[in-house]
Amino acid sequence: MAGKRLVFKPERVYDFIENKRVMPLKIAISIADSIGCDVRALYELIPNDNEVKGD
Repeated sequence: MAGKRLVFKPERVYDFIENKRVMPLKIAISIADSIGCDVRALYELIPNDNEVKGD
């Protein structure tokens, strides 16, 4: 449901943007619903060098 009111203080959202806080998935879902985007658009996926590589 897009267009819901965002209930987080702007300071907290800026902390997520500046990587001062890790954004929990539950909060990301709420923000994505509020601004009308896919929750995956709110995260930068960084490959993990320790991932098991299939050969």
